[in-house]
Amino acid sequence: MRNSGAPGMAVALAVLATLGLVAAGFAQTAATQNSGETQSPWTARQTMQPETLAAQFLQKNSVPQPIVCVGFGTLYRQTHIHGAEFHGPASTPDGLADLKQWAANLPRNREIVIYCGCCPFAHCPNVRPAFTTLQEMGFKSIRVLVLETGLGQDWAEKGAERGYLTDHHGNS
Repeated sequence: MRNSGAPGMAVALAVLATLGLVAAGFAQTAATQNSGETQSPWTARQTMQPETLAAQFLQKNSVPQPIVCVGFGTLYRQTHIHGAEFHGPASTPDGLADLKQWAANLPRNREIVIYCGCCPFAHCPNVRPAFTTLQEMGFKSIRVLVLETGLGQDWAEKGAERGYLTDHHGNS
């Protein structure tokens, strides 16, 4: 039996797939321009798997740390992780300025989870600049949500039925 949200989810997943292809093109361009920058600026301990964040939702019914989308506005407006704030895209000067302004008054020991989900994680043009910027600002507990394939497959498909996804209308 399909629920009433299934057609909306299909549209959301189609948009995510399209955005992933567009973002992959941006990522390929960035990778070509920055060919020496292939290593991630974070350690394995600074990453978070989707299952870990989802478990926090189950345990606490809310997540105390900020979750920040540093990706494209189109993606965020279409669908995003429940409770996530939009401060991106971090691949642009305006996105980084927004992120810096938002983070300026936060305690530097506060855990922050950042994610994009626009494309395959290894090619994401947004997560690395966001992480580096927050690290340069002195934040000590930045966690990067690893969406290996993208938000659609690694979060939406696996978590929508559990209420971890917010659609473009703000409904969870």
